[in-house]
Amino acid sequence: MKFFSVYHQCYKNQKATEFAIQQFRIYNPNIPYYLISDGGNDFSEIAKKYNCHFVLDSKNIGTNYLERDAAKIYLNRLKSAFEYSNSEYLLTMEDDVLCRGPIEIRDNFNIAMSYVPGNLIRPHIFEKCILKYKITPNVNWYGATGGTILNKNIFFDEEKVNIVEQFMNEDFEATIGSIDQFIVMLYLICGLDCSVNPLLGETHRTSDWQNTNLPLIHCFKEMY
Repeated sequence: MKFFSVYHQCYKNQKATEFAIQQFRIYNPNIPYYLISDGGNDFSEIAKKYNCHFVLDSKNIGTNYLERDAAKIYLNRLKSAFEYSNSEYLLTMEDDVLCRGPIEIRDNFNIAMSYVPGNLIRPHIFEKCILKYKITPNVNWYGATGGTILNKNIFFDEEKVNIVEQFMNEDFEATIGSIDQFIVMLYLICGLDCSVNPLLGETHRTSDWQNTNLPLIHCFKEMY
């Protein structure tokens, strides 16, 4: 079994945030949980209640169409979560991710995400990066939604860190700035394959999701 931890960026929806953590803790009581408020409310009481490490960040960056500086902040937050737990993998929880069972990571991978082949990475950036970084990407789409699991390699391997830094400084733009898109691009430019998370479904894409055995369900909006 692989050692993983959780990164959960929250804002102001106390009800949904607590429900997501509560459900996760029912099945995964001892997994390190890094909860960070994105310039929003103070969730310290919820964090204490469910044994989470809490960070109240004054900066609000959101999750969509991030500018370069905001995207760099997001990457630094993910790195801090890895450093807090010293884990090999990081599960990106969100307020709309429903946990319905224990999470066990058995296989090695780089990034395991939602299966959304219709979400094409911005072609002008994608094609430019194929040539510039001399890569042969195994996907041309993105799906790093809530419930995605990240390998620490692009955050700590020196060669990969340098490639990511180059991309962020030279090639990043806000049109690719949604976190579910640009995170995928970072693994691809490092020459790493991207995978589908076999533990993850979505309420609007997974047929009859209520009757599956998937432990993670994204886009669960009943607490909104």
